[in-house]
Amino acid sequence: MPFPVTTDAAEFGLATHAVPTSLGRVSVHYRRERLARDRGTAVVLLHGAAGSWSTWTPLLAADRARRASGLPSQLGDVLIPDLPGWGATPRPLGREFTVDALVRVVAEIARALGYERW
Repeated sequence: MPFPVTTDAAEFGLATHAVPTSLGRVSVHYRRERLARDRGTAVVLLHGAAGSWSTWTPLLAADRARRASGLPSQLGDVLIPDLPGWGATPRPLGREFTVDALVRVVAEIARALGYERW
């Protein structure tokens, strides 16, 4: 059964935070579950071009349905940023805007939210 895209972060128990990074503030939706088998590791979900965090809401809905049927979450702690220039995160002006810079930003976000592994 397909799940629709939605923009209601609370529906999935997601908090929203603007994380300061080397490319400016990045809007991040996240959920901490701290699964015993994978304590301290976050699953980072990255949208594609012209996307935003909401790209992943069908997957979050499928995981919620899985948990409702008594099965464990397959996601656990999730970090879902709106990458710079997309969604609620403005495009950085006058700064390096490369794939390497985006990789650094994702690492900065994970570390800022207390993760050593992702």
